[in-house]
Amino acid sequence: MSQAAATIRSVGWLVAAQGSSLVLGFILWAYAARTLGLDSFGQTQLGVAVGTYLALLAAGGLNLLGISELGAQYCAQSYVFRIQAIRFAHTFAILAALTAAAVALPRALSGVIALCAASVVLRELWPEWVDIALGASRRVVLLRTVYFLVALSATVMVVQHATDAAVFGLILALAAVVVGVPAWLLTLAHLRRLRQPPVETRLQLGKGWGAEWTRTMRRALPLGAASALGLLLANADILILGALASTSEVAQYAAAYRIIFAIQGVGVALRLSSLKTLADPGPQDGREEFERSLLKVTLLASIVVASVAAMVAPYLISLAYGESYRGSISLLRILVWTWPLDFACTILLNMLIIRGYRRRYVTSMAAAAAANLAANALVIPRFGASGAALVIVASLALLLVVVFWLAQPSPRSQLLGYLPATVAMISGLCGSFVANGVSHVIGLGLLALAATGALAQLWRLLGSRILARVKPLWL
Repeated sequence: MSQAAATIRSVGWLVAAQGSSLVLGFILWAYAARTLGLDSFGQTQLGVAVGTYLALLAAGGLNLLGISELGAQYCAQSYVFRIQAIRFAHTFAILAALTAAAVALPRALSGVIALCAASVVLRELWPEWVDIALGASRRVVLLRTVYFLVALSATVMVVQHATDAAVFGLILALAAVVVGVPAWLLTLAHLRRLRQPPVETRLQLGKGWGAEWTRTMRRALPLGAASALGLLLANADILILGALASTSEVAQYAAAYRIIFAIQGVGVALRLSSLKTLADPGPQDGREEFERSLLKVTLLASIVVASVAAMVAPYLISLAYGESYRGSISLLRILVWTWPLDFACTILLNMLIIRGYRRRYVTSMAAAAAANLAANALVIPRFGASGAALVIVASLALLLVVVFWLAQPSPRSQLLGYLPATVAMISGLCGSFVANGVSHVIGLGLLALAATGALAQLWRLLGSRILARVKPLWL
């Protein structure tokens, strides 16, 4: 199987997993937003944001290291046990610290945050990285689907009032455990079916264990640092909003961002699958050309999706969350433009990894993350959630410019090829701003113009290939 076909197949299953998370997860969070109200929903979103950082600290890059190294291991079972033992040790330490903080801080707020954070940390222990590394991405689809079904069913039956925020957090944490244990049993059964030498499963907690931990964490540190920088870029705004603004503003912002996260999951699937594919030995001919073509197509397609989402933003928010979240409409119109920027950055960052420019990768992420943190600290006290939305779009645009310049062999000569996509995106951004503040009709017109221009360029790139496949069906 060619590299492109392997990537597309693996991405397909991971996109299916994201699709499951999109549909069921969106229903879950929309129900929670409607039932809990602005303040309680804002507290749950702060807990999820805190848990995301704690989960990253628990993983320490070990999941990405495992995906890139597991396929080359002589004894996969032993490797999985070593990696997962370290992750369990990290996770239990973090959960103990989280419990202590929940007891020490005011219970009215910290209990909800601690439970929602614990649910994210517990999900980090799932064996998804093993399934992705072994090419069993279908189990990722099953795992996420079952989790959201369990959490959604329990939430609908139990959570009925705004005072049930802590109960909702407890449901998420218990669902992560209930689903995670059978998932590990299935993954271990798959590992046992592999033809490998016997494995010693007993953990050595003496001097040898410390040396193993040191060696493994040194290899995982660059990947963990890159993930931390990416998280600072994408998720710091909610924490800063929670510190500098009200929980109701956090709820409005998080409601819009829930829609954004659902589509951005496609980019996460692409990044994880590309790591696995690039780690496999095989012919690399045409890889760079393939990724440049993928960059143009992905950028244009995401501009079309962003333009349409900005046009129907009032209906999306009202249908999902109700009238009390109408403040999320203007935020969603701005945040949708993170889609094309994030997808383009994903592909360009992978190109940096392919060429071995890991320092450039980390440097570009660090620059964008630092700019994002500084701008949020300055803008949020004055402009609130609207300022946070503008900052994340500007930060991703900065990252895109930097990585485009670093990843392309001759960036100046290729600028003209991306001019149509740039014009379409500028038109769409202007349409979002105009629709929010000046004229709804003119703003919709600019958004429609952006979508039409991007569609025309997509047809120019793919039209002949589509016709070549469809034409035989007519004959």
